[in-house]
Amino acid sequence: MAVPVVLAVYNWPKNSDRFRRVERFIHYYFERFDKLKQPSFHPKWKEVNLTARVPGWVRYAVVEEMLAAVVKDRGAAKSVGSIETVAGGSEAGSSTHSPLFREFLEWQQKNRRNQINR
Repeated sequence: MAVPVVLAVYNWPKNSDRFRRVERFIHYYFERFDKLKQPSFHPKWKEVNLTARVPGWVRYAVVEEMLAAVVKDRGAAKSVGSIETVAGGSEAGSSTHSPLFREFLEWQQKNRRNQINR
């Protein structure tokens, strides 16, 4: 069974050193993301969808900016659908539509109910 993965970071203040470090990592990651899809890396990297959203979570501002820049750059070439190269899939094929993701959401709701009932 595949396990959905989310990379989460603390929302550091914009003028802090830690914010700059996370920002640098995000830029590094986006700039080299296509390399991770090459045959020398694990095939699962081809399934990563950077545009997928987790309901109830807010995407890190730097990532929003990077995705907007990709859409803008690629939008000149054709349309938003061309974000597939960076995202690893189209919006229609995002993890929010997969049965595994729905299973995760059900598990999350169940755990919330258990936490409330305690």
